Amino acid sequence: MTWSAVAASRPDIVLLLPCGLSLDEIVREAEALAQRPEWCTLPAVASGTVWALDANAWFSRPGPRLIEGIDAIHAILADPTGDQSVAGARRLPLP
Repeated sequence: MTWSAVAASRPDIVLLLPCGLSLDEIVREAEALAQRPEWCTLPAVASGTVWALDANAWFSRPGPRLIEGIDAIHAILADPTGDQSVAGARRLPLP
């Protein structure tokens, strides 16, 4: 997917869960996203509804932990502003 396609989709919520990365690794890698000019135009960035999820633990391979990942996504979609904490997920601090 191109950055122009991402920007054109105008997401209200962004979930970052790249294959094989831990939660801390995703948070560190997400800092590079702020360097993209398209990043700042996303409604999710403006509203602070960007989340990192522990892809390595929950989504990279099939198994019972996949259900925990689905539960985390459900909790985030139910409360994207992060008033409730979600185990294994972190709302990114955005400027």
